[in-house]
Formats: sequence, structure tokens, C-alpha cells
Amino acid sequence: MLHSFQRTRKVMVDSHEAQRQIMFEANSFTGPAYEKFCNDAQRHATLKLEVKLRNWRSCFVSYVSAQKAYIESLDGWLSKFMLIDTIH
Repeated sequence: MLHSFQRTRKVMVDSHEAQRQIMFEANSFTGPAYEKFCNDAQRHATLKLEVKLRNWRSCFVSYVSAQKAYIESLDGWLSKFMLIDTIH
């Protein structure tokens, strides 16, 4: 029974390792597993999506940065009035 358990465990470990490797390759879009699952049109669509996502991220980072600068500006403006109110 122990021998059977060891064989089962080995098969599971090997299977999990194979699954991990396939997922790593599929997620990286560079490994041989990606080539197996995608044709040229899908690869092209993936690259276009990646470019659009990078552009969206860049725009979003700029937007957040602008909002942060705006809030800091408002804070500076309001703090001038708060200082005047506390003096009087």
C-alpha cells in the first residue's frame, strides 16, 4: 500500500510540474506551449491588445498623476486660508 501511495504521489508531482511549466509558458507568450495553442491571427491580436493595454496604462498613470497634482494644489491653496483663519 505504501508503494502504491508513493507511485501516486510521484505521478501527481510530475503532473503538477508539467501543468506549472505549461502555465508559465502560456502566460509568458514566448514559450513553445504558446505556439501550440495560437495561430498567427491570434498572436497578432494578442500583440495589438498588449500595445493598447500599455497605452491605456500610460494614459491612466498620467491621469492619476494629474489628479494627484491637482489635489496637492488644492491642499496648498486651502492651507493658506486655514493658516489665515487660525491667526485671526
